[in-house]
Amino acid sequence: MNIDHKAIFEQLKADIEQRREQLRQCLQDQQRLNKEISSLEHSAVGLAGLLGEEYTPEDDLSLTEAIIKTFVEGGDYSVVEMKAKLDARGYDIRRHTNVLASIHSIFKRLTEQDKIKHAGQRAAKPVYRATEQLIPPVPKPEY
Repeated sequence: MNIDHKAIFEQLKADIEQRREQLRQCLQDQQRLNKEISSLEHSAVGLAGLLGEEYTPEDDLSLTEAIIKTFVEGGDYSVVEMKAKLDARGYDIRRHTNVLASIHSIFKRLTEQDKIKHAGQRAAKPVYRATEQLIPPVPKPEY
């Protein structure tokens, strides 16, 4: 019985690349869906206000989790911009007595954990973005 190891190896490499491409597509889909969900939640918050009802889409998330979710969806944020983004998404920032100080502390901790990094300045304020620790890249094949 003659086994073509070269053909098997080439097929394995092709299968690996196909799975990596599928993973890249899934990660892109996840990011797109998170943005769509955020947009829908924002609309629900606005409509709830018009109806005199309350809708808090991220009620079960901690402030840290909400900040991480926002960074994962993409973008650079200052502390003030993050507060505005969370508020616009319907996160109840009123439950924190000094939300800016809390966000600043979380940014500091996430920076120390290499989950976010300083990405420059905007309006004389430091802005931060997610690192590969928070959003790992999909590895490219090395053949």
